[in-house]
Amino acid sequence: MTTLNQDIYSLKLAIHALTPQEKAPFSSHETLSQLAKISRIALPLLKGLDTLFFHIKCINHCFSLITGYCIALKVLPFSWIYSHNHVIHLAARLTAKQITCLQMMRLNPDDASSYFNLALSLTDPHQNVVIGNKPWNQKSLYLEAININPNLAEAYLHLGNTLSSEDCTTLLNGVVMTEQELYLKAIDLCTKELDLNPKALDLNPILAEAYLNLGVTLSDKETISIDGLEVTDQDLYCDAIDLNPHLAEAYLNLGSTLSLDETATLLDNRVMTRGELYLEALKLDPSLGEAYFNLAGLLLPNETVTLNGITYSEKMLYLKCIELESAEAEAYFDLGTLLEDHETITLSNGSSLTKQALYLKAIEKDPNFLDAYFNLALTLSDQETVTLLDGIPLNQQKIALKMIDLDASYQDAYHLLIKTFSEDQEDITLLNETLLSRDALLKKVSPQPLQSKRKSIGSSFVKKSPLKTE
Repeated sequence: MTTLNQDIYSLKLAIHALTPQEKAPFSSHETLSQLAKISRIALPLLKGLDTLFFHIKCINHCFSLITGYCIALKVLPFSWIYSHNHVIHLAARLTAKQITCLQMMRLNPDDASSYFNLALSLTDPHQNVVIGNKPWNQKSLYLEAININPNLAEAYLHLGNTLSSEDCTTLLNGVVMTEQELYLKAIDLCTKELDLNPKALDLNPILAEAYLNLGVTLSDKETISIDGLEVTDQDLYCDAIDLNPHLAEAYLNLGSTLSLDETATLLDNRVMTRGELYLEALKLDPSLGEAYFNLAGLLLPNETVTLNGITYSEKMLYLKCIELESAEAEAYFDLGTLLEDHETITLSNGSSLTKQALYLKAIEKDPNFLDAYFNLALTLSDQETVTLLDGIPLNQQKIALKMIDLDASYQDAYHLLIKTFSEDQEDITLLNETLLSRDALLKKVSPQPLQSKRKSIGSSFVKKSPLKTE
């Protein structure tokens, strides 16, 4: 097989990894030959990677996928491209940045920055890239970067971002660290470096994010010691803003620490209310869904707020939060509580949502959201059913049984359940097989009439610094 035919054969293998739409441009042998020649022309430029990537970017999307695959195939050993079971690893999906990192790691396996930058380039924390038949994800790449360079502050910060508050991780040297300890380590390394070199201002954003994320780990009124000083989450958020006044999440989180009538005094002497902090966060980052949610939670009926020249009602703020697709279950629930029974609300994509659909979406986001189940049940007539994601139709009685199964202390579930009893019904079997009599059920029921749950005024979310990708 000639060299050109080998290249064409490699291209055909790569094409099998594409979607039908992406395969379309490569149906003819002429196209494959032309593309193989393009990749061969680029091969002598391997020593000038910037020029090489210029060739990739000059080809349209589909061609760049295949050319990227071929170039990666030439640059890296086959073991880097194929997984252990010989399924083609989608090297064509690698970005120029990722190919550069892989090449640098191959040339210098002890380059911590290559592992760190490759981790940053992964858009999904669970995404794997195969290196030498070993799958690596963000966490394992950060661990390797720290193992090579224990003074790489940003690696500790981002490793902490991969953990939840109750998790810990074991460094490759055997040291076990919690999320808080990782942020404290990043803070310690940054402050020591800044003490030695006050002009190292590039460390300020890293230090600001470490303060921010450490603040998220603290509960209300909890303190943590830094350099012998006890600091609260408010202190940490103020420090983060002082170091990086453009860090939107710091304003968001600082606002979430305040009571409804409380203000915060920043280190630059600005005094800001909770609402002003949320507005500042949105001016800095209009995609910050949590800030729309938190701001909506402050508004009273018929109250509005103006942001970037646009006037928002509480409904519009919740809707904006939902349209950003990062909304928590509470955003759907709260918006549902604001709609009338037969009212619909229209998203910017033209789709409409009813009160019932919003409660269903809240349950989809949080299958244990009792208030959402309760409000959903109240939207149903006596014989009406609704279908959850599991495909099982539920009426009011089945929803009540579901709520009791989730939390036997949720009193309104019993009130709803007795409402579904027929006149001659004396008992009912719960989902845990317990038999509950009518009399026992009545003892659990409040004399107050059933009313749908309302949104909580002032409820709020906080957020870590965003997971960065490059």
